[in-house]
Amino acid sequence: MIRAVQLRKRFPNGADALDGVSFTVEKPQLIAVTGPSGSGKTTLFRICNGTVRPTSGEVDVLGIPMASARAGRLQGIRKLVAVVYQNHNLVASLSVLQNVLIGRLGQVNLVSAIRSAFLPTDEDVRRVEHLLDELGIADKLYSRADDLSGGQQQRVAVARALMQEPELLLADEPIASVDTETARVILELLRRVSREQGVTVLVSLHQHQYVEQYCDRVIDLRNGSLVRDETLSELGVAT
Repeated sequence: MIRAVQLRKRFPNGADALDGVSFTVEKPQLIAVTGPSGSGKTTLFRICNGTVRPTSGEVDVLGIPMASARAGRLQGIRKLVAVVYQNHNLVASLSVLQNVLIGRLGQVNLVSAIRSAFLPTDEDVRRVEHLLDELGIADKLYSRADDLSGGQQQRVAVARALMQEPELLLADEPIASVDTETARVILELLRRVSREQGVTVLVSLHQHQYVEQYCDRVIDLRNGSLVRDETLSELGVAT
């Protein structure tokens, strides 16, 4: 799934965001990536989805070497890697249904994705309704994104990422700005997706009370270095 060997990222100002990080993810797991702000969590995620190149070291994602992959190869892997951002990145003027269907951009071309968002099939609508029901906001299907609360918008962002049907899901602090109920709903769904659908999920968390409750493994970063890599659960994925 992921193989990182002595992964380093140095920015032009001389700061090391990552400094010799090595780990391997061999099977679908829900993995907490922890550490204080500035520890390298977001940089690690950006390297894993190909938006940032490492300064040195090796990183393979789903069998593809990200450090040397050309643009066309990176575009291909991004179809298999979905990202949930802390700031939602929803289109405010579009409905929840349309925002979730935009998640299909990773699977189909732009014209098909736009057609799906504005002229969805019955099957598209059913898939979105199912995801929203899992997240407890099925009644918001036709609401505008900017009419939702922050917690509801984050649930929509999670549904959009899952609509992509990824093999790897990177959730960058998805519960940092939501209430306890929303945090638990999101983490419970991510755990089910990992265990029942075989999706590898990396989720960056500041709230340590959720790590052992929901995650199979924890990778802890401090000042760009890996200081802890521990398995918390040996529960297998349903196949």
